[in-house]
Amino acid sequence: EYSSFVSNTEREDFDTRGYVVFPKVIAGAVLEKARRAYRRMLEKAETGLYPHARIYDDLLRTNIAGIEHLFHPRIYEPDLFAAVVESRLLQRAQSLLNTAAPVMLLNRIHCTTRYSHTGNWHRDADPGTDPHIQCALFLYDEDRFIVVPGSHKRKSTDEEGSLLRKSIKEVLPG
Repeated sequence: EYSSFVSNTEREDFDTRGYVVFPKVIAGAVLEKARRAYRRMLEKAETGLYPHARIYDDLLRTNIAGIEHLFHPRIYEPDLFAAVVESRLLQRAQSLLNTAAPVMLLNRIHCTTRYSHTGNWHRDADPGTDPHIQCALFLYDEDRFIVVPGSHKRKSTDEEGSLLRKSIKEVLPG
């Protein structure tokens, strides 16, 4: 039963803040294998053996910020998939969304081990639309993934809209 993968406190945090963090969900050996798999995937993208890579804000067009379609046969790495399975990401998403059959719309690995990339403020879905969740499994320490707590339940405020019209990388209140 997937509901046992999220505690009542974690469910309440998700409902209130719009996110929940599950620390250390991958054991050391599995994590190290996943990191090596990631580096193999990145090498395929960098050398052109795998074409589905994103490049952002890079004059030379060499800074790969993301690799798309991780389950494509040309890039698939069983060791990375093993980390996803061990993390219980699917079961946690099922529990948080209260559904046995979630639909994966996108899968991507963000490449930040050699280069830094700052994304723009955005919403992955409008509040009030079909239930959705973004799951992130970090293979390396991360300190710049920022969420505006509670923003999942409301539209942007006038102040937020004004700030974002000035710069899509503006620091928002909260």
